[in-house]
Amino acid sequence: MRGINPDAVIIGENWWNAEPWLRGDQFDGVMNYAVQRASVLYFAEDRIGPKKFEESLTENLVRYTDQANDCMLNLLDSHDTARFLNTCGGGGQAEKRGGFPIHLCGNALHLLRYGNWHDGRQRPRLPPDL
Repeated sequence: MRGINPDAVIIGENWWNAEPWLRGDQFDGVMNYAVQRASVLYFAEDRIGPKKFEESLTENLVRYTDQANDCMLNLLDSHDTARFLNTCGGGGQAEKRGGFPIHLCGNALHLLRYGNWHDGRQRPRLPPDL
């Protein structure tokens, strides 16, 4: 890939600790399922509190290099997970719980519009300045 486009960003899919693949010789970043899991547990399912949510995000952040963190693909759901809106109980509940604005904070690439609203039926109401 780099032979064709040296500026290409290569994102891998790894559900667990991706450190061995993020040493600069394979992937630039991965689909950040650790952030996805913490977000679902905190925002959608109320199974962890704010302290545990912060610990989960911090653990994930310090595990990787700054370069890898800048290339992580943060997501709330994917084709392999339950839809975040559905897990929250619908679009209105997802907005009330705050998962979307928090998801946009920090470094990384942010995958916001995936299967939740590809059909146009459910769309989150984001703050107007986003």
